[in-house]
Amino acid sequence: ARCIMPVSNTLKRKTARPGPKATRKTLVAVESLQKKVPIKLSHIGRIARTILKYEGVRPIGSLREEASLNIIFVSSRKIRSLNRQYLRRDYVTDVLAFDLRDRQRPGRVNGDIAICVDMAIQNAKTHKTSLDRELVLYVAHGILHLLGFDDHAPADIRAMREKEQEILEYLEKRKLIEMR
Repeated sequence: ARCIMPVSNTLKRKTARPGPKATRKTLVAVESLQKKVPIKLSHIGRIARTILKYEGVRPIGSLREEASLNIIFVSSRKIRSLNRQYLRRDYVTDVLAFDLRDRQRPGRVNGDIAICVDMAIQNAKTHKTSLDRELVLYVAHGILHLLGFDDHAPADIRAMREKEQEILEYLEKRKLIEMR
């Protein structure tokens, strides 16, 4: 698998990068390549690290597991292009997760998540929820894909939705997201 957007490419984009304590934390880079809505990049990074920790992914530096995650927020045009290029699917979707981990190191999370802001806006209206909550749901959804969850069979969809709800409730209790 290939990276969808190398972290080293910083031309014309806003990025929240890991701080100086990154060697003791899960590395999460958050970027916005769209201009429709401002994204709280550092807050999204904190949420992603919290989800990974909640799911038992150990920080970088531990001997057994580590995580490196890139989250990019894109337009519907860009996500359709990524979907077509990497998955041979010619349509807009809400979230794409690209698992980049070394198969020789199970348990390690290494991946890219692309989130379509246009779909989040549309779905937030449809489901009568806030855009922020919808974006956090997409972050959780992408991370769950990288952790091995699938959403093709009905039983898998049900399990994933339950896990997403559990994560959102945990984030609410930690006051990282607002109640509905």
